[in-house]
Amino acid sequence: MRALLVAMSLALLCAAAGCKSPTSYCETGRTLCDGLCVDASRDPNNCGACGQECGLGSCTNGACVCAASPSTVTTCGGSPACVDIATDPNHCGGCGRPCALAGEACSDQTCACPASTPDHCPDTNPTACVDKQSDRDNCGTCGNRCLTNHVCEGGECVCPAIAPDLCNGICVNLTSDARNCDTCGHACSTNHVCVSRACVCPTTLPDDCTGTCVNLATDAANCNSCGRLCLTNHVCQSRACVCPAALPDECSGSCVDLATDRAHCGDCANACTTNHLCSNRSCACPATLATDCSGTCVDTTTDPDHCGGCANPCPAVASCTASDCVCPRGSAACGGECCEGGSSCCADSSCPITHDNGLGGHFFACVPLATYDESTATAAAISWSPGGQPGASTCTGCVAWQNGAECVVWCYAPPLAGLARVNPNGIDCICPTVAGGPQTYVWN
Repeated sequence: MRALLVAMSLALLCAAAGCKSPTSYCETGRTLCDGLCVDASRDPNNCGACGQECGLGSCTNGACVCAASPSTVTTCGGSPACVDIATDPNHCGGCGRPCALAGEACSDQTCACPASTPDHCPDTNPTACVDKQSDRDNCGTCGNRCLTNHVCEGGECVCPAIAPDLCNGICVNLTSDARNCDTCGHACSTNHVCVSRACVCPTTLPDDCTGTCVNLATDAANCNSCGRLCLTNHVCQSRACVCPAALPDECSGSCVDLATDRAHCGDCANACTTNHLCSNRSCACPATLATDCSGTCVDTTTDPDHCGGCANPCPAVASCTASDCVCPRGSAACGGECCEGGSSCCADSSCPITHDNGLGGHFFACVPLATYDESTATAAAISWSPGGQPGASTCTGCVAWQNGAECVVWCYAPPLAGLARVNPNGIDCICPTVAGGPQTYVWN
């Protein structure tokens, strides 16, 4: 094997290097044959050329020399070169004279069937050697084929020892065949077996209940006696109906596990309340709803009715995040409510009041409606144009606000308190006159 691997490796190296022939890697006087370097001048398997076998001869100077004894050894060409025409089935009695029949042997230069298969078949133009005493396809005479599961003994088709009885042309054993028990065609009942020519129940199902084999020690439908049915989810053990190991406790005829059953936790009929589970015979909240609030399991980190603790509800529009009530963007949580107007609450924790700026907008302030002062007037102005700036006005007790296109004046001092005037040129900031005057509106 090592020599073969070496030779193959050398051949690959030679091919990669562009050698003319891999044989150049064999030493002088040797030839590469099937990956091995051989001496073709004396190798009987590669004599003169790779693959040339000498057979019953030796290799001398690259030529096969046939053995002198026996005298029937001669050369017939081909490989092997030397054969014994007295025993070679391919050259029986002379070169190129093969035995014609399958299984024939060559003896004393004559083809003949061997002692183990002495007969020729078919009778006319035979093609093979057979033993008519044991051949199932040629039993007694050529072409006489035995029936299914028969054997040929002494030139006759007979049933074998393991199935000695003949039923309708089929070999059976009347002592053990459940379809032919004691007599042909006598079939045993369902799941019975045939033992000593009698239909009986097998050892795994030893008891007969109305023609059906069962095991009264383990059959829940026939526990201890035929037809005795165990209750739901019970099993039959040692001929008694009992609860299985997975449900070891009995409550009103049903098998349960008091350690895990929510309807029977720790004791029969001790039911756990809503969304509780039973663990180690006790009702408890699951890990995902770890807090018990008046019999209901909740997650106080996300439950808006129990945010941060039991009975701590969030405002209607708020959510509970990380145990805190969170109002929607743009609103503030004040006194249990989500209020408009940003994130600031009034001093008393109430929501700011929504005020009308008179021009279709609104602002938020912690003062009653119709509270007029400089701060509410300024808040009204900013709500109208957040990007505007104070305007120049001679109005007393008023706030002027301009955005480039218009200038609006909001008054907070009597007699013009609560009035606002829009000046469309954006430059002149003229005071309002009376309610209902030109471009004059009411704010609160």
